[in-house]
Amino acid sequence: ENYIAEKPFTDRFVQQSHSDDIRQICGYARDRKILKRLGYTDEDMQDIVVDCLIIYPDQNSFEILPKNLKVHSIDQFTKFYKIPVKLPTL
Repeated sequence: ENYIAEKPFTDRFVQQSHSDDIRQICGYARDRKILKRLGYTDEDMQDIVVDCLIIYPDQNSFEILPKNLKVHSIDQFTKFYKIPVKLPTL
């Protein structure tokens, strides 16, 4: 399954989502060069909405990612999801 994923350098997605990061990922999801690398044809690109995933740090999250990355949808956007990741500490 294809995803466009982004990892912002802040933990602001624990509290809320921010439109600037979402707009950036939307641009990636419509970039023809990226879509071609994901295996989409020119015809596919006219109709496809690629899943987008924001990976954000959350030390209260689990260390192991779930198999289903579509658990936490961002309701105001189509096929946008977010997933917390517990970062290792030294």
